[in-house]
Amino acid sequence: LKVKGRLLILLSPLTTDLPVVTAVQYGFTNPPEVSLQFKGALLGALTKKFGYVQAALLNVIQSTLASMLVLPMRMVLPMDLGSYDYLDVYQPPVGMVRVRAIEGRGFTVLKKVFVNDVPDTYCILSLGASDGKRTSTQQDTCTPMWKDECFDFILYDYDQKIYVQVFDEDKSPLDPDDELGKAEISVRELLKSGGITELELLLEGKMTGCYVTLSAEMLYLSDQLQSLSSIQYEGKGNLCGLYTIVVTQAFNIPLPRVEAATYVKVQCGFCGNFEKTFYTSTVADYPGFDALNPMFDQVFYVPITAEMLKENLSTPTEVSGKSTADSDGHKCIVFTLIDAEGVDGSKGHGELGSITLTHEALVRAYKHTITETRPIGNQGAKIEFRVVLNGMQSEEEKTSWEEEQKKRTSLHVAGVNNLDPTLEDVDHKEHVRVTALRGRGFTVRKRGPLKKDDVPDVFLRISVICGEGNEEPHQMGWRTRTIKDDTMPQWSESRDFTIDTVRSLIRIDAHDENRKGKDDYLGSAEVPMAHALRKRMMELELLQGTSGTGFFITLKVVPLDEPKMSHEENESDDVVGPLAVKSAPPQFHLADVYGTVEIGTEVFDNDNVTIVSTTSTSTEKKSSSKLKRLGKKLTSKLSGIHHHDRNNHHS
Repeated sequence: LKVKGRLLILLSPLTTDLPVVTAVQYGFTNPPEVSLQFKGALLGALTKKFGYVQAALLNVIQSTLASMLVLPMRMVLPMDLGSYDYLDVYQPPVGMVRVRAIEGRGFTVLKKVFVNDVPDTYCILSLGASDGKRTSTQQDTCTPMWKDECFDFILYDYDQKIYVQVFDEDKSPLDPDDELGKAEISVRELLKSGGITELELLLEGKMTGCYVTLSAEMLYLSDQLQSLSSIQYEGKGNLCGLYTIVVTQAFNIPLPRVEAATYVKVQCGFCGNFEKTFYTSTVADYPGFDALNPMFDQVFYVPITAEMLKENLSTPTEVSGKSTADSDGHKCIVFTLIDAEGVDGSKGHGELGSITLTHEALVRAYKHTITETRPIGNQGAKIEFRVVLNGMQSEEEKTSWEEEQKKRTSLHVAGVNNLDPTLEDVDHKEHVRVTALRGRGFTVRKRGPLKKDDVPDVFLRISVICGEGNEEPHQMGWRTRTIKDDTMPQWSESRDFTIDTVRSLIRIDAHDENRKGKDDYLGSAEVPMAHALRKRMMELELLQGTSGTGFFITLKVVPLDEPKMSHEENESDDVVGPLAVKSAPPQFHLADVYGTVEIGTEVFDNDNVTIVSTTSTSTEKKSSSKLKRLGKKLTSKLSGIHHHDRNNHHS
């Protein structure tokens, strides 16, 4: 078996620490060429005689590769599980490309005994691994024209190829259509040629002298939804928008670990011909996988047409047992958590719960994006997901919108935008606690041979910038205390705020305090409040202008309205002394004179080191100084996953 194709390797996002990247993604940009050859005289003779068997095997292999390793599908390999977050790793589509087969020429009349056969030509167009779309058949012509026919494809990479196959339609069901040739061109090449080009068809690798003219128009994903109701985007098969559905993780599966084998069914709740169903992979109890907190990390795309929206909006669906935000309106997307057969052979428990999102809820949401961790079912399980509703914009519409945005004098701050009129009546206020934890990377300034070196005295100004509705932005915050003579200052200072989290951002300004003169400015950093809430704890590099400084501040942001975990929800946690530390998927191996121990969590208590194994509930205590030193080294490796604050004993 030989596979030949262009493999796309994406290293993202970058970090400042080893291994430098959070995750590696890889996949083929276009379907690879697959060749299959059987060894041995007998097998070779059989496959030569029954060629359709080999063709069927090749089709199975190609379809399997397309479902796993050809865009938009990618394999994801986390490199740094401490900072890995699929929502940061995920790469959205580039946009949409509208493809037309305009005309053809060079086709010839096939002379037969009784009558000449003038070709009845049609084209099949496809992009990458997408399903082919067929044009109409142009009867009895050697110069077919399909000017008014276009097909829309979601574009994930400009190097994806457009494939065109031309056939001569035969009316007899016993006579298959004759292939007249095929051609291909990348979207990048087609757009560089002005969006239109003529391609010569190849048949069995040879030039045919027949040509097809293709054109392509680029449309961009946008948070402006005018295309959903625009006449310009109507028409059979024309796309007017896109649902992006990301399923990242489930939590607190209410089953014994060996019985848990869960997956998520995602239904795009349009009726009839427009209903679509997707399934994540199943996560069961296996070394390296947490069956009670399974990570799915899968994304699904649902292109939207005007016909789909009309049918959905004309068919209201009763939604029961759902949150009040989604209890009215038309069913759009349903997540169902399902348990299959366990690795121990136990019978699956079936559906554990479901939640529903409506199209109206997405229209009302900020940037038409909902990123949440919601309870699912009534047994304590939760599911984390993101759903994005995008409209489409042509190049002209995109340019016009950007010019209009520049003319506005309203709030223009990264991550804070009150320009969307659908947000005016939506309340996103939450109670949050912002904590400035610590800094690192600050440097000692050399003053000269006879002067004392200047060790920085760092303080921060923490600002929460809010924009609500059509009001002018206002700013809240505080100044931390100054940490004297320290290149790794620690503040651990907190303030509570009640703010609109989707229209707010946090700004950090760092200064080196000087008693006799003006304080030295060290740099600043900004982060949208919604992003900080989802990450909970993050390290931000200070910038001066657009350049990084190498100075870092660790910030912690948590919601105060979040309900505390019940005792039942916390049963799967490993409890050591006053700390409750949730088991994490990554496993580190510590080898020394005592053998090999799988390390999940470490807690230091005077002269003893407590080691909690990730694969058993037993606890071993060693008073050896060597093991303690090795454990301290391990602390730095795990600091991105577990942080122990000695002041408030919070994990």
